[in-house]
Amino acid sequence: MAEVELAPDSLIEQNVTSKTVQQSKTDSVSFFGLFAAADATDCVLMFLGSVGSCVHGAALPVFFILFGRMIDSLGHLSNNPHKLSSRISEHALYLVYLGGVVLVSAWMGVAFWMQTGERQTARLRLKYLQAVLKKDINFFDNEARDANIIFHISSDAILVQDAIGDKTGHAIRYLSQFIVGFAIGFTSVWQLTLLTLAVVPLIAVAGGAYTIIMSTLSEKGEAAYAEAGKVAEEVISQVRTVYSFVGEEKAAGSYSKSLDNALKLGKKGGFAKGVGVGFTYGLLFCAWALLLWYASILVRHHKTNGGKAFTTIINVIFSGFALGQAAPNLGSIAKGRVAAANIMNMIASASRNSKKLDDGNIVPQVAGEIEFCEVCFAYPSRSNMIFEKLSFSVSAGKTIAVVGPSGSGKSTIVSLIQRFYDPTSAILNNEVAWFDMDEHNTGSLTAMLAADATLVRSALADRLSTIVQNVALTVTAFVIGFTLSWKLTAVVVACLPLLIGASITEQLFLKGFGGDYGHAYSRATSLAREAIANIRTVAAFGAEDRISIQFASELNKPNKQALLRGHISGFGYGITQLLAFCSYALGLWYASVLIKKNESNFGDIMKSFMVLIITSLAIAETLALTPDIVKGSQALGSVFGIIQRRTAITPNDPNSKMITDVKGEIEFRNVSFKYPMRPDITIFQNLNLIVPAGKSLAVVGQSGSGKSTVISLVMRFYDPDLGSVLIDECDIKSLNLRSLRLRIGLVQQEPALFSTTVYENIKYGKEEASEIEVMKAAKAANAHEFISRMPEGYKTEVGERGAQLSGGQKQRVAIARAILKDPSILLLDEATSALDTVSERLVQEALDKLMEGRTTILVAHRLSTVRDADSIAVLQNGRVAEMGSHERLMAKPASIYKQLVSLQHETRDQQDH
Repeated sequence: MAEVELAPDSLIEQNVTSKTVQQSKTDSVSFFGLFAAADATDCVLMFLGSVGSCVHGAALPVFFILFGRMIDSLGHLSNNPHKLSSRISEHALYLVYLGGVVLVSAWMGVAFWMQTGERQTARLRLKYLQAVLKKDINFFDNEARDANIIFHISSDAILVQDAIGDKTGHAIRYLSQFIVGFAIGFTSVWQLTLLTLAVVPLIAVAGGAYTIIMSTLSEKGEAAYAEAGKVAEEVISQVRTVYSFVGEEKAAGSYSKSLDNALKLGKKGGFAKGVGVGFTYGLLFCAWALLLWYASILVRHHKTNGGKAFTTIINVIFSGFALGQAAPNLGSIAKGRVAAANIMNMIASASRNSKKLDDGNIVPQVAGEIEFCEVCFAYPSRSNMIFEKLSFSVSAGKTIAVVGPSGSGKSTIVSLIQRFYDPTSAILNNEVAWFDMDEHNTGSLTAMLAADATLVRSALADRLSTIVQNVALTVTAFVIGFTLSWKLTAVVVACLPLLIGASITEQLFLKGFGGDYGHAYSRATSLAREAIANIRTVAAFGAEDRISIQFASELNKPNKQALLRGHISGFGYGITQLLAFCSYALGLWYASVLIKKNESNFGDIMKSFMVLIITSLAIAETLALTPDIVKGSQALGSVFGIIQRRTAITPNDPNSKMITDVKGEIEFRNVSFKYPMRPDITIFQNLNLIVPAGKSLAVVGQSGSGKSTVISLVMRFYDPDLGSVLIDECDIKSLNLRSLRLRIGLVQQEPALFSTTVYENIKYGKEEASEIEVMKAAKAANAHEFISRMPEGYKTEVGERGAQLSGGQKQRVAIARAILKDPSILLLDEATSALDTVSERLVQEALDKLMEGRTTILVAHRLSTVRDADSIAVLQNGRVAEMGSHERLMAKPASIYKQLVSLQHETRDQQDH
């Protein structure tokens, strides 16, 4: 775990200061602020990587020095083909030596930067999660959303890693090539270089404007994608509720709508990038034209010779190319700076409680006496007072019961004691079983939507444009080369399979373990999401450090793989660069052969060779994008794997039977069932059960007997392995699933509310409902009174998963939603379990009215709530052990139901005493 573990005095805590994140939370950090997580080892890696990138960048200008000297000396040997050929062969050997230097420097520039990028990003992920876990509960209730936090851990972290990894190495390489090229130009023909520098300020202004615009758009784009992530996380985590209310299209529409802004910003970013890069290259071409014109004047007036003029011109030209090629990498760095601000703002911000976790006196022993002394409290998100000068005490070793109506503050007392507060659309087509798989949990899917989409966007947007550009350049160059000297061009083309083969080999190595690499991050993200979703439990048990250790452990595998991944990428890139220089050497040697045999002249050879140099550089640059393309293709594969997957249960099968009227008779006919994720445990074995239309059936039994499974099969969240579930004597497999679910109302044991207003949550049951209908449903569910007392009434935001409401309030809103749906079949899974005694009685009365004339299946653990059902089915060993009314089952000798009732009475009596 040492790779990602951070000591309290680690560099990141020292570096994430006002200098890096003093600005508002939407600002970007400085360039050096990106490296706040670097330790001593990372500094060494960055130094070695920078040296490699600088040497690699300087190699091409050095090559042009050799080439210029060759041209200068060969001008005097044009009448002696044999000496000319010998001199060219000698320079070809120099190119091979230079290629060896490039191999090592390219490997260093890529491998070490990739490795340090992985290491630093792992620390940022860990430190971010630690900072989040130390936040007080008020932060989660009012400021944070689970989806935002997951987005920062996954998508933002990828952008940061992209920025501080090999993209910085490539940027240093191109800037080194630019600086060295101009320096050589000044030492060769300073007049030409100075003339070119007149254009540099214009290029600098264009580049600065481009960076500022891209940073601004990137900030807004990140916010838009984070908002979309909220929608996705909420829908996926509550997918059963979405399915039961046939909300797939609405959820997909909300997600699509939240992406519209990101799409618009993406288009603006693409346009800005196109204008910026196009303007830069346009200025460069103008500068080159001016350069060639002035060079001809200097040579004509004997101010310089052809070799020096060539060295200067070609270095200045390729320095301009380098500046243009640095632009995409600088764009990635700009995006990374924005993403880093999101992460580092969290690390730098100090929660009141986070600084107090280890402060204060150490209590060696707790007697247990608790006292509330004139406590005044209101939730930070609500203005109404919960407690006003509340005072009471609990003696050590004694038990106190806290009772009161829903919303009176019972749970708030526990929160105060634990110091939670201080006193003052492809995915939704899949069946439910698919979401039960570990790899398809909420954390993994939301991370996939954020991280994989980021990788695909990066591969397609930035990298694909470079590839298309280089392909066009290569085709044009080959046409020119074959026209000038087809033999020389053919020899150089023959080298291409070596370059491509080396790249393919690198790609296969990367892809071979890329799946495990991505899966490791998915597991880490899922762990983070579970911890954040259950933050109260984590805080109550003081498990923040334990979660951090587990998270760090999950990051260790990709952190270790980064070493191998970096060296493979670096070595593969170095080999392609070496082969490029070897192809130059081979081309020069063969050019000497052609000149020696008088099959070509020096002028055509030089033209062809320069064209082929540019071509090989473009090909090598394209092959250098292999790691990004591999990441993008793997991400694209995972995304399209979900999109193209054929669901086992089609929600809107065009061949299925639409239903317009449901009487409500339900029958389980010889049903056998095992959960897909628990194939060794039999839930039902030849289960037979009939619920007449308009009647109520209570399903009871011991824990694990399959009570809730009955509801899942009626909702067709799952299909039985054998047998059939029928409604009105029709197998539900033959019915259109969405039309069926529209006629079934479901209230689950855990009420699932969406992060919107109370009004919108109730209206979710019937989209076209009027305000009067919503209020009527709320009154029937005994919810109207407490809603009206809220400051915003029905417009009150309920918070993420209804965090702003008490348990009883959430359940009543969920019941109101089911009442508004006006279903033919009602499924109640412990619908009143979260209510206090008064609310339970009132809601039960409302449910009794709702159940009249409707087929109802009631699942209950508390048997006192089922006695009025028309029939009671007792499940045992996968079958209906006995069935009948409450009176009939209680009168039956040795009744299993009677034993369950007696057992609950005994348990309750023991608890009372």
